[in-house]
Amino acid sequence: MSDSLPSFVRRLRTLTSLPVGAGIGVSRPEQAAHIAQFADAAIVGSAFIRAVRDAPGRAGFAAAAQLAGELRQALRVPAVTAA
Repeated sequence: MSDSLPSFVRRLRTLTSLPVGAGIGVSRPEQAAHIAQFADAAIVGSAFIRAVRDAPGRAGFAAAAQLAGELRQALRVPAVTAA
């Protein structure tokens, strides 16, 4: 991640009132937590694809679910429960 990302997000906020997300190079919970300090969303994509790709069958989906839980914890977002 670029050290200039926080200043870029600040500049972007002067151009829009929409939420701003950042996600180039975000794959670990601590990176997502860092981005959450200055952006409205931390976008994580490739890490989920790698989790599913690198483990066969259901294990890949379990790895993706584990990553989602770790990201949720790092961002301190309450867990969603099924209705």
